[in-house]
Amino acid sequence: MRITFAGARTLSVALLAAGLLAGCSGAGQQTPSIPNNAMGQQSFARQFPVSRPELAGVRNYPQAALQLGGGDSEDAKSAALVYVSQFQGSSVNAYTVPDPKNSKPKCQVNSVSAVLGIGVNAAHDLYVPNAGTRTLNVYGPKCGKLLESVAIPGSIQDSDVAFNEKTKTAYVDLTTPAEVLPIKFGAKSFGTALACAPIANSYDVGVDAKGNVYQGGITSSGAPILAVWKGAKGSCQTLNVTGLGFPVGLAFDAKSNLIVTDIGTGVLIYKPPYSGAPTRTITPKGEAPYSALDAKGVNLYVANLTAGSVDVYKYGSGTYEYSITNGITQTNQPWGVAIDPP
Repeated sequence: MRITFAGARTLSVALLAAGLLAGCSGAGQQTPSIPNNAMGQQSFARQFPVSRPELAGVRNYPQAALQLGGGDSEDAKSAALVYVSQFQGSSVNAYTVPDPKNSKPKCQVNSVSAVLGIGVNAAHDLYVPNAGTRTLNVYGPKCGKLLESVAIPGSIQDSDVAFNEKTKTAYVDLTTPAEVLPIKFGAKSFGTALACAPIANSYDVGVDAKGNVYQGGITSSGAPILAVWKGAKGSCQTLNVTGLGFPVGLAFDAKSNLIVTDIGTGVLIYKPPYSGAPTRTITPKGEAPYSALDAKGVNLYVANLTAGSVDVYKYGSGTYEYSITNGITQTNQPWGVAIDPP
């Protein structure tokens, strides 16, 4: 399947979770109407199938083959890291940050496949939703050993992860049908899924300081949508926000502003109670699926599919600083970004 951005390059993508790239059999596919996009003054034409996800062609790594890579662990112990996943690659790279010199990865987690969003919790454990094996893999700090590998129920792909540190719970986003699965830290199985009927395809999940769980994606008609479960329970409520094209990444800053990384319109920042137009927009240098804010709220690390990089911006001003490209390629498609410490 190909995703074409009019006036820009054409992304050649073999696989991606559900409505973006996988499930390309033709059944249930449609081309939604994407709202006007501000990013680079480009108009976007995409196909987002809404059929059940399939990952035909993905290398099916046996569970025993999920291994840890190596790295300069001594150097990495004292520094912040940014983890970067590449959908067509087989590793998650970790880089010491900040590093304008664009040094090589400090360490890697290997033998992963079809990885989209990733996350790091307060214990510095790396959570990797591995769509190639349909498992949630958890690794110790600084590219540490594999701690847990939990199978995703059924045939639904996992695509993103967020955390409630107070309840020691991770929330894993599933693609089609869109669901959010909770799992306690260290647990061997998931809890009861959260399902929001209006969302047909989803690639993102976020948790705010109050423990509310957010999910974004598109409806069956292709319209962008954000929703929330108050207190991580009950029925979902949709957010009346504007400016969305296709929301992929969700996060929050220290002031509870909602950061939406939208592959169509850029990085959108909404103040509580998250209604109407974004209060601020950071225009990335390319198609941006996920981003991560550092622990001090100073730098925002944004994946760039167009260039095959992670671009660093001053969060307050949106000013571009530098790019991480060492060990990242456009062909391998950088998607997930996570900061340690979170």
